[in-house]
Amino acid sequence: MNAREARWRHREGRGNRLPFEGELEFPEVGVSLYVLAPGEPMSIYRWEANQEDFLVLSGEALLIIEGQERPLRQWDFVHCPPGTKHVVLGDGDAACVVLGVGA
Repeated sequence: MNAREARWRHREGRGNRLPFEGELEFPEVGVSLYVLAPGEPMSIYRWEANQEDFLVLSGEALLIIEGQERPLRQWDFVHCPPGTKHVVLGDGDAACVVLGVGA
């Protein structure tokens, strides 16, 4: 699937999301692309029962993990073990694109 041709979902205040769904299901892994404006959160500050990973493809983002802020830029990778409290927000002057993968 080409991300440019796929159907994106817009969530007010949470940017645009492209969940890679279709005829094939991946029951053990979820993969999504997020486009976040500055200040827009990917989700609420939360933890998951399974691990999650994030890769910043373009722009700048801010990671809040276990109560600490960490700036992210293009090609920064974040691994969140199960039970890690976290949220990713858009940062900088323009939108950022983040690839999210979770179990």
